[in-house]
Amino acid sequence: MKYTMLMLFIITTFSYSKTNIVVSILPQKTFVEKIGGDKVNITTMVKPGSDPHTYEPKPSQMIAISKADIYFPIGIEFEDAWMGKFKEQNKNMELIEMTRDINYLKMAKHSHHHGHGDEKEHSSEAFEWAGLFTLKKGTYTWSFSKVDSKYADESMKMLILETKEANAEGIESTEDEATSIFKANKSIAKKDMDSLDTSKDLYNISFDENKDITTVKINIFKDGNYVFFTEHLPFEFEKDEHFFKDMNKKDIEVVASEPESNDNHNENKDPHVWVSPSNVKIIAKNIYTTLSNADPKNKEY
Repeated sequence: MKYTMLMLFIITTFSYSKTNIVVSILPQKTFVEKIGGDKVNITTMVKPGSDPHTYEPKPSQMIAISKADIYFPIGIEFEDAWMGKFKEQNKNMELIEMTRDINYLKMAKHSHHHGHGDEKEHSSEAFEWAGLFTLKKGTYTWSFSKVDSKYADESMKMLILETKEANAEGIESTEDEATSIFKANKSIAKKDMDSLDTSKDLYNISFDENKDITTVKINIFKDGNYVFFTEHLPFEFEKDEHFFKDMNKKDIEVVASEPESNDNHNENKDPHVWVSPSNVKIIAKNIYTTLSNADPKNKEY
């Protein structure tokens, strides 16, 4: 009798188990709720009326993260600050963009100050992105992934410079030197699994079209702060995995960057995609596909 009751409990629990979903903002919850119905549990991180720039998750929300099957990021500032921590909290949680295949509207271009009171627009002639990392001596990997079956470009130039400052000032202090090196355009050709170092060389990395991911090794010879300058936004080549990892495959997060956008590369994108009916159709399809893959027995539902 006890065995029968136990089996009934296990079968019932399995039959009625739900997919645990976490979203960043309320509009996302509405879409997932309408499609997933009573087959999903949904947690919204940034509550209505809260500032997405400064919001900090509550303990109950971090518990929800630890139990989540799927997180749907949408490209708001809150995610830049917290997504790395969420990944550490739950390594099995899938990060899936419900906005995949949407054409974003452009926002005003970012500009920043460079001392002496003058405002200077980030130079697109030399490099699009600069990111400062505090690194220990060792070997790291930087990956470039195909997105929608293709690389964002055939190759990308990259430069690594050491700096004393461990903050955004480290970027500003090395930008002029980086600009000069990029404009000199004397680069060293690199390919999949080649090594890069901090010798002030400009590298031109060619992507292997026969592979979904092209990876280079980054050799750091001493502990310190290093600024990576890249010809394109690194997030344009990021699909399922973070682009910068140590040899234990642990994500290495940027300390400061220009533009300031992090994982979701939306610095110049208007994130309010849900106000367009045509975008909502794409969002709905992406949610349906994701939930069907996660819970195939309820695909028809």
